[in-house]
Amino acid sequence: MGKRMCETLKKNRDAAWVCMALGFLIGASALLLGGMDPILSSVSSFLVVGGIFNKFDIRDRLGIGKGSCNGKNNRAGESYWLKASDPTTPASDLEKLSHSKEKGIRISVALNPSTPPEVLEGLLQDEDGDVRLSVASNPNVPHEYLKMCAHDADRDVRLSVVANPNTPSDVLDEFARDADRDVRLSVVANPNTAPDTLETLARASDDDIRIAVLRNPNVPLSALREYALDDDVNVRQLVASNPKTPIDVLDELSRDAHHAVRAAVAKNAATPTRILEDLSHDDDMNVRQFIVLNPNTPDSALENVLDHYETKPWEREMKGFIALHPDAPPSVLRRLANDDDKDVRLSVALNPKSPPDILELLSKDGNSCVRRSVARNPNTPPHVLETLSRDEYEGVRLTVAMNPKARERRI
Repeated sequence: MGKRMCETLKKNRDAAWVCMALGFLIGASALLLGGMDPILSSVSSFLVVGGIFNKFDIRDRLGIGKGSCNGKNNRAGESYWLKASDPTTPASDLEKLSHSKEKGIRISVALNPSTPPEVLEGLLQDEDGDVRLSVASNPNVPHEYLKMCAHDADRDVRLSVVANPNTPSDVLDEFARDADRDVRLSVVANPNTAPDTLETLARASDDDIRIAVLRNPNVPLSALREYALDDDVNVRQLVASNPKTPIDVLDELSRDAHHAVRAAVAKNAATPTRILEDLSHDDDMNVRQFIVLNPNTPDSALENVLDHYETKPWEREMKGFIALHPDAPPSVLRRLANDDDKDVRLSVALNPKSPPDILELLSKDGNSCVRRSVARNPNTPPHVLETLSRDEYEGVRLTVAMNPKARERRI
């Protein structure tokens, strides 16, 4: 493994991208296998952090020197590196590994979530900035150590402190006044940043910082009210989509001149039904589409949207959204079950909330695909399945056989 890794790394000069690719690959693989294993978590974090800061040659960071790409030395180094990354490694062993001459091994110890505080404190004095950076990125690093890292001479170490979600809000408030724009952006993105700090940053003229403030879960109401009047459509759109936005502000934005802002209000799960009702008459198709997709849309609003689709042939395909809506009222589904478009009727037949009488009506549809969808629907009554089991089309009969209700009654 070590020899192959070295050969691959010799061919890749862009070390940062290789690090990030390996890190994300390990993390994604672990999640797909049923959750992040602690060891893979450490390895993944190490590689991703290394790639992000793009300050090192990957062979050095992994503790693989130029002369270690073959033989026992490489295998031994690999063993130490994995041990340093393993959360089950005893504290005494981690303490010894923290004094390793190999920078990559010290980094692994610094990132290990099981590394004792006293060992992390020692690594804070490491002469290499990448090691100190890794301490600041450790998810379990004590708050007092983060405060120590906040005054580090290395800019990347300070950025790691600001990016750590465990960094105390008072430290983040101090960084909010930093001259470095990237530092201020990281403060805004941190979920631990206090509302008062965000309110101060919200007054910045920097568009990226203002948008980042709106995306923070702690965004203050004062910022939402102020940005609702912003000239930038993207800023108003973010206010309109925020679940914390006051109702009176959503009401005002629902009449915004730009359709994207009104669509964001229509999509917001916190938008009151009264406003959704008004937006169901909107002239813009995208706004009405989000009305259909909003789980809180009242029945009357769905009826209004359907009326628009009936009178505008170029929007007829949008009726399928309503037909599949989990809370579409029976009156709406009944109208759609009689639609001229077979795809709309098929969507009604697929809706698991379609009432039995509507499914019975569609079981007699002239289109076999519609009848097959009825046969698949878990809400189809047994006597309807009984009839469909004798359908002239084999596909319909086979679909009935796969319906759980049919298997229970041995239809």
